[in-house]
Amino acid sequence: MSGSPVRFRDVTKTFGSTVALKAFNLDIAAGEFVMLLGASGSGKSTALSILAGFSDATFGDVYIDGKLMHGVPSEMRNVGVVFQSFALFPHMTVAETVACPLRMRRRPADEISRKVGGIGTGAPGLAGETQA
Repeated sequence: MSGSPVRFRDVTKTFGSTVALKAFNLDIAAGEFVMLLGASGSGKSTALSILAGFSDATFGDVYIDGKLMHGVPSEMRNVGVVFQSFALFPHMTVAETVACPLRMRRRPADEISRKVGGIGTGAPGLAGETQA
């Protein structure tokens, strides 16, 4: 196993006869910022759902910090996913939405500020940016 904190190996997901994700491979290095871009129906949300543990792969393996995730429930994976629909927290700014799970885990305010600062463009001061 390499040092990739997140690794997809030949991950496939089918729903009946429909293939939603086919032989997906990806390594994400520590500290790397990754965006999944693609056409509607290309498997982006499916890959994220499998990583987060909301859905199981039909075939293939997902590793987090070198640990195989087969059978590991979503709440034990330490993975957060924010889908493109803003219906979850329409009353919050982007920064507040990102900070929400950190607050729920009772992380110190300085840690939250450090992790959330600059959300959106990499520049500080976006706490007032809204999602609409």
